[in-house]
Amino acid sequence: MYYLRTRNRTIAFIFFLFMNKRLLLFFSAVLLFSVQLRAVCTMTAKCTGGNWSSAGTWTTSGCAALTTPTDNCIIIIPVCATVTMDINSPEYSNMEVYVYGTLDFGNGQKLNMCNGYIKVFTGGMLTGGTPGSKINICGVTVWNGGITTNGIVTYGGGTTLPIELIYFDTHACGKSVCAEWTTASELNNDFFTLEKTRNGVEFETVGIVRGAGNSTALLSYSLEDADPYEGQSYYRLMQTDVNGDYSYSALSAVDVSAEAEFDFIVYPNPGNGDEILFNVNNFPEGSLQIVVRDLTGKEVFSQQVEADGKKEAVFSVFPPNRLSPGMYMITVISAQKSYYRKLLVS
Repeated sequence: MYYLRTRNRTIAFIFFLFMNKRLLLFFSAVLLFSVQLRAVCTMTAKCTGGNWSSAGTWTTSGCAALTTPTDNCIIIIPVCATVTMDINSPEYSNMEVYVYGTLDFGNGQKLNMCNGYIKVFTGGMLTGGTPGSKINICGVTVWNGGITTNGIVTYGGGTTLPIELIYFDTHACGKSVCAEWTTASELNNDFFTLEKTRNGVEFETVGIVRGAGNSTALLSYSLEDADPYEGQSYYRLMQTDVNGDYSYSALSAVDVSAEAEFDFIVYPNPGNGDEILFNVNNFPEGSLQIVVRDLTGKEVFSQQVEADGKKEAVFSVFPPNRLSPGMYMITVISAQKSYYRKLLVS
């Protein structure tokens, strides 16, 4: 008896939908629209580059039906690529553009967007033929052509993810690569993914580090890649929040030689500003010159350290005055080359 009542109700509901085709189409459209809103589309320029409006310029992820940049897309121009803005674009909605290579504006062409942003990282550049070439965000011109703009620079507010990444560095540590990063604050941060690439296009996951969730304190993280690429390669961080949204850091270059080379770490990082500790492997012949500069490039102090015949050593340097809170660049100069590390003082 229950079966008959259920069956009759099902038949009645199907008949109701059949008789109300418009209602059925409406619900179908709502469902499709909801799925589209949740879709995430990433378009990465091929190393061969090409025109912005050409399908042959891009490889896609999460947007199989799309071939050229459009609304709600993440656009990545890798180190190896040059993309030419060949159109006066429509006003894209919610677009994020990450430039590691070159975005070259044609003669008077424009990139228009609203509720979006464009980030040019170290080594990346914007270039254009005339002042008529522009980047417009929500009707406001934020960049004019006729000049070359090098990273690091950001235009537009965008919808940045809820972490404040103030430091990210990779360097050779023996036969491995050591990655270190520091956040000043985190909100709903789920995890970090460290990725590596040879060419800026194809990335391989190195490892995942769990985030703090919510924090307003300085937090430091590290991860070691025990099987790095030989020679020059690049690393980046992907940060993912609890809702599944994600964003990328700038690329960090590192060169791993087949032979054991001089390398070192600076710790603790963040430090207290009173003492800077160095852990050195494969100490070169002669002496090392340690130079500490602030972010304006002004030298804060310098000191010379002798090897004393040791290949591995731990030593300290003491600033004449306690370092104020902030970021510092430490340069270690040997007879062969210079090496750089960042130090955060909290």
